[in-house]
Amino acid sequence: MDVVLTIIDTAGIQNYIFGSNRLRENIGASFLVEQATREWVYEELDELGEHNVSKAARKGAERRIDHSKKIESGELTAELVYAGGGNTTILFRCPDEGDPKKDARSFAWNLSTRILRSAPGLEVIIKHSEPFPWDPKGQDLYGQVNTLRDEQLAQKKRTRQAALTPLLGLGVTAECESTGLVAAERSKPSLEPEPRLVSREILEKLENRDEAQARLEDIISEVEERDRYRFPDELDHLGRVGGEESYLAIVHIDGNAMGSILSARGDTATNNRDYIEKVRTLSEGIDESSRRAIAAMFKKLISCIEEPREKSKGGKNVWTLTEAKQGKEAKQGKMDAGQLKQFNLFQDPKKQKPEDKRPCWPIIPLVYGGDDVTFVCNGQLGLSLANIYMNEFAEQTAKLCAERIQTGAGVAIVKVHYPFRRAYQLSEALTKSAKRFIGHKQDKLQYSAIDWHISMTGLSGNLGSIRKQEYETGEGTLLMRPVWLDHAEDWRTLENFNLLVATFNFQEGWAERRSKLKTFREALRGGVGSVQEFLQINNLKLPVLDLSRPDIHEKGWVGDARDEKSHCVYFDAIEAMDHHLLLEDVTDGNS
Repeated sequence: MDVVLTIIDTAGIQNYIFGSNRLRENIGASFLVEQATREWVYEELDELGEHNVSKAARKGAERRIDHSKKIESGELTAELVYAGGGNTTILFRCPDEGDPKKDARSFAWNLSTRILRSAPGLEVIIKHSEPFPWDPKGQDLYGQVNTLRDEQLAQKKRTRQAALTPLLGLGVTAECESTGLVAAERSKPSLEPEPRLVSREILEKLENRDEAQARLEDIISEVEERDRYRFPDELDHLGRVGGEESYLAIVHIDGNAMGSILSARGDTATNNRDYIEKVRTLSEGIDESSRRAIAAMFKKLISCIEEPREKSKGGKNVWTLTEAKQGKEAKQGKMDAGQLKQFNLFQDPKKQKPEDKRPCWPIIPLVYGGDDVTFVCNGQLGLSLANIYMNEFAEQTAKLCAERIQTGAGVAIVKVHYPFRRAYQLSEALTKSAKRFIGHKQDKLQYSAIDWHISMTGLSGNLGSIRKQEYETGEGTLLMRPVWLDHAEDWRTLENFNLLVATFNFQEGWAERRSKLKTFREALRGGVGSVQEFLQINNLKLPVLDLSRPDIHEKGWVGDARDEKSHCVYFDAIEAMDHHLLLEDVTDGNS
């Protein structure tokens, strides 16, 4: 029996999902990407013949791979190897007569047609291998996958060319606000409060919003009391701080060295069937780990939300998310809770239905279901939620995949109406920065790291040029970041950063001296001499972060052999103290 290997991949999904500042469109776009690489794949396989994906128990229920059904039985037309992270791999049995790629091509045609009609604007690339003999005890599938995915499919993605500019309209035409394409019709009042002329691409995104919301609800189905809250419709609904300018955080998290991990699975496979089972188990384990890590973020948020006990002034109930009380003893002294940061969850007074009047979550995941996740949240929550997700993901993959998968993360904190696409690109650049930081380690698979940027105004240039312009001084770099999530022998940890933020916000001697903190920030720019002069004049002491380097709290700066620069230890915490809400008690890494 001969088979054809088919791999489906997406291209340009960042622009497809993040090309608009309208959250309704982003949510619908994310859902359509998932449909195109999972549900529609399953449904087109249903039309083709027998396969190994279970039937849906109910509408909208998740379909899973039946491990007992195998293509070598001769009863299946196709076997789904795995689907995850926007990538799908399928084996098609070649017909006994005629075109050996008939079924694979028929499937590709039907899926492509459906995507063109139901998800216009989404780019999907499909590549077939040449037919090859199938032997479950052979060892050629691993090589076939590598050749097709890493060479042929990757080459096709690199060399793909956009279609020639089409004749979009004749005579008088109206333009879609979001895409710039010719508007097809006016959006319905049921889809957005202010109907407008939109293209077919935007119309499909809007019309899939409700199903996308249902999928999000399913992702957090294990979270108790989830029914008290709803997902937001607009970026403005992520939560505002009264009287202050609002920020949101775009958080992009990506698994470290996933190619190496996949290769290791292939290297240890004893035959083709063993390879399929190992890769499939890894893919399913990563998916489930991601779901549980997302649920962990929502559980933590619920623990920090204070529900109204009685109606406030004006007769409105107000749900408030409040920073964790920093009341534990820390090494530098007792933290005083003082003025905890908090904000009100958004409730839409214009909604008519009771379920629509529920307070909104201050977070919404947009890309998830694999080692790659992107979510948008209230700007003050970006770093804390990223930390919760990354730690939980590592714990869950250790249980479900027999492989503790670490991650790199980038958190872009920008004003609410900043161009969404550029903010996402910044989060991607920050993730790459965190991964380069991890790359200094020989055992880099053992560590996670996070980087961030807070944009008070706009952004001009790439991340490197921004940092060189804003954070380089004659002494070195003002940046502590990127930092390790858990790496006790180094001072550059998120744990230490959190301790500094809590110290400046809550500790006696610092919390009530905001003007002094601004002066101290400028002293840090001046180098070691300016720091020592500031501390002496104001009779202040800096928190000690690393017992192996006792001079850190005396100089404010420390040398780093990895990049041959001196790094400022305290600047990042002062810059972030108003933009970082601590969801957990801080700990002292030296204790």
